Amino acid sequence: MRPDSKCDSTPPFLVVLVTSHQHGFKARSAIRQTCGGKKTANGKTVVTYFLLGYNWEHQANLLREDLLHKDMIQKDFQDTYYNLTTKVLMGLEWMSLYCPSATFVMKTDSDMFVNVNYLVDILSQTSIRNIFTGFIIRNAPAIRDKSHKWYVSEKEYPLKTFPPYCSDLNDANFLTRPDSNCNADPPFLVLLVVSAQGEYKARSAIRHTWGKERTAHGKRVVTYFLLGYSRKHQARLLREQMLHKDIIQKDFNDTYYNLTIKVLMGLQCVTRFCSSSNFEMETDSDMFVNVAYLIELLSHWSPKDIFTGDITRNAKVIREESSKWYVNGNEYPLDNYPPFCTGSGYVLSTDVACRVWKVSRRIRKLKLEDVFVGLCIVELHLDPVQIHGRQLFHNSNVPFSVCAYRNLVTSHAVHSYQQLIYQKAMEAGDTDDCPYGTWSERLKRR
Repeated sequence: MRPDSKCDSTPPFLVVLVTSHQHGFKARSAIRQTCGGKKTANGKTVVTYFLLGYNWEHQANLLREDLLHKDMIQKDFQDTYYNLTTKVLMGLEWMSLYCPSATFVMKTDSDMFVNVNYLVDILSQTSIRNIFTGFIIRNAPAIRDKSHKWYVSEKEYPLKTFPPYCSDLNDANFLTRPDSNCNADPPFLVLLVVSAQGEYKARSAIRHTWGKERTAHGKRVVTYFLLGYSRKHQARLLREQMLHKDIIQKDFNDTYYNLTIKVLMGLQCVTRFCSSSNFEMETDSDMFVNVAYLIELLSHWSPKDIFTGDITRNAKVIREESSKWYVNGNEYPLDNYPPFCTGSGYVLSTDVACRVWKVSRRIRKLKLEDVFVGLCIVELHLDPVQIHGRQLFHNSNVPFSVCAYRNLVTSHAVHSYQQLIYQKAMEAGDTDDCPYGTWSERLKRR
């Protein structure tokens, strides 16, 4: 099946080709009523068509749907993930035969939101010919692990890296991610915890203490763990994800020097699926986080243009090759870094988190993720802010006492068993003799 009319009679400015599944009736309906239902955008004609393969179980319903909407392109091939190339080529074949006078074509998926007005506005301003654009991926390695979803044999593709291409930015880029779109019930705070594949005990301790989903001071908090890929641990990790549904993962080596990729993955997930939250915190799995105190502090700030944590200014670049933090002159030519917040724990308002993700694509990557985020902040013409007059974010271990931990946001190098002990002590402890106390506790004592 295909749309009845050739679009050459009134050539559209933009044709949107949406890859869809046979059973994706609700998704297609939602698209027709939103971004795919636009006939014009900024005075330009836009048309949307859905690309499908064949499945006898759904074909009768699909034919009725096409009779009503006349916006489907279909051929007789099995509608599976591994036939996506066939599906996209079908759409491009239809374009070349029936709509070659269109100015632009966009390929996207049925679980994507597309800002058609903004896209048309951008494309209207370009005079470049031969355009191919999107989220550009360069030097991606070919995956040779046969158990992997994206395995490609050397016979299929002999080179070690793929040529530059544009990613779909769809769920296929995530090996795992939380099932729900948290924009439906936006949390006040999203905790993004950098974790390694083998840190099962650390993740379990966090889920039972400061990382458990809850409400603090009337504000909802959710926690997600950020991981890369390791063949050794993947099967167990998938079982863990099925149980807890709180892991965000992509296909990159889970190493220290890929921390920047890992943090950007978290910010991408927030941008796509949780942009209605107020704040994000990036922290590590060996940190203690006083979530209740952090929420109380953030509640006094507008969720706009905030970047805070353990602020470091005028830090010198380390040129000693034996150092863990060595950076050569080609990676970063200046002698000092811009202001940044140390990576053990920092907070961004969600508007900043989304802007950091977007601007990161035009900034040269640096393996020191906290410094790289600082570079993005400078690009956004922002500066880290102090949310309190004394130090709250500690990049080192603070000896435990109930009073000390009630008056900080983070403490570093806290073991899994200590997380459980400290949390119980915090819940049972009396703060009447604490020199500071949280704002609400001090008000109660007056």
